[in-house]
Amino acid sequence: MLPAENQKWLCKTLRGGRAYLNGPLRGLNQNHNHDLKDLFKGVATTASARDGIFREFYLGLLQKRMQPEMARLTLARKIAAITLKIWKKEEGTLRAHRKRSL
Repeated sequence: MLPAENQKWLCKTLRGGRAYLNGPLRGLNQNHNHDLKDLFKGVATTASARDGIFREFYLGLLQKRMQPEMARLTLARKIAAITLKIWKKEEGTLRAHRKRSL
């Protein structure tokens, strides 16, 4: 038996040739930040409708026969990941700047 933290990654099963997640492990946990979730979903909806790189990404997902709802969710996750990466980079830059100024 795997440790509990590793079991959540093994919750995929195949039914009818499609992958599904089992049980209550889908989505965010109950104490997630609803405002941030709504923000990223709104940004993804807007970005998927306007010209630009995010629309191209969204249309590419649709061309791969992904459902529009899942394509927008994937786009929201992509935007959240980019935001986190920029935020972490800026946080490190600010921390280094503070150390130099002391």
